[in-house]
Amino acid sequence: MAKKKDPNRYPKRMTAAKARKIARAYDTQTEDAALAEDEAAFGRGLTTVMEIPTELVPEVTALIAEHESRLKASRGKRRKIA
Repeated sequence: MAKKKDPNRYPKRMTAAKARKIARAYDTQTEDAALAEDEAAFGRGLTTVMEIPTELVPEVTALIAEHESRLKASRGKRRKIA
């Protein structure tokens, strides 16, 4: 019997075996370990995770893009002066 071709597409340097290994790690992760991982990722205070109504997602996305654009522009101005 011929082996089925994997229908998934992976990023560079990612294979089906690596994807299975990562999935297995998360599937067997304890709640305490998952919480510690989340706290480590979000505990730097640089971002906030929150729920927003789905219909507001496009507006929030636009606000974030505008904010990032202003930050990028202001960083560019500081670099030119220095």
